[in-house]
Amino acid sequence: MELFRQFYSTFPIANALRSQLGRTHYKIILRIDNSDKRGFYIAEAIKSNWTPRQLEYQVHSSL
Repeated sequence: MELFRQFYSTFPIANALRSQLGRTHYKIILRIDNSDKRGFYIAEAIKSNWTPRQLEYQVHSSL
């Protein structure tokens, strides 16, 4: 339930969601506290067509 609250407080407008990203992508992105970093990883994941595993690797390696 807490994850849902965090999700809707981070992405309050449904139009802000990207159809190219799945639920697992968003679970990873929600762990990023900085909104600029979150935006960067969203854009990069879409542009580079990252799988959730690739996204998680990039976030942890501090791209």
